[in-house]
Amino acid sequence: KYRFEPQKHSEDEDHKACAICLDGVVDFEATLPSATQPAFGRILYPAATPHTDVSCYIALQRHYTASLSRAFTAIASPPFLRPYLPVWIMDHWNAVTIPAKHGAPPARLASLPVVVFSHGLTASRETSQSLALSLAANGALVVLIEHTDRSGALARLLDGTTIPFDASVFALGTDPPTAAYLDARRQGSALRVLDVRRHLAVLQSVHRADRVASVRFDGLSAEEGDRLLAGLKGRLAS
Repeated sequence: KYRFEPQKHSEDEDHKACAICLDGVVDFEATLPSATQPAFGRILYPAATPHTDVSCYIALQRHYTASLSRAFTAIASPPFLRPYLPVWIMDHWNAVTIPAKHGAPPARLASLPVVVFSHGLTASRETSQSLALSLAANGALVVLIEHTDRSGALARLLDGTTIPFDASVFALGTDPPTAAYLDARRQGSALRVLDVRRHLAVLQSVHRADRVASVRFDGLSAEEGDRLLAGLKGRLAS
């Protein structure tokens, strides 16, 4: 059992704790024989040993150095501000790090509670990482999925392919929502459900180690990826 309770520390202990990290992180992409779209996103999980490593806040930076931050500026900022915002205003995101070790071996816990997190409209896998880091540090495996319905700021695959935001849906009228907009959102929601189901099927395959899902990890060799998967075999709690 895992208890998500705040711990009390002195200021000196808090300073020391900031240097010790408990999480692992890696971006992934997985395919299933029965699916026409891949499952992809970022996982955070408890690492086998404490560490002092950090990883990039922005996923897959080698392909997307500034494209996500600029997509957010164009898409997710308040509409009345967009004409006045320089395109680079969110580029500092590319210098932000998170306290998690890339590809760290997972902790040898008897079981890992699984949290599958679906981002909101105009968002991405990155935008709820603070919550994911906290959950992972307390023993959960958190899957930050990206959606294929073009409702995210910029969905990104490992090879540099993107699924960009579809502004035409919002152009149908949201305030108040028009019938056309509501119909488009229902169609998008149906695709989102399929995305979640794909990720659940991948997690089931990882748990069973049946190789039904083909999983690749960003920045890990095939051997390193196999070791990470082996560390999760039979340990994902339903």
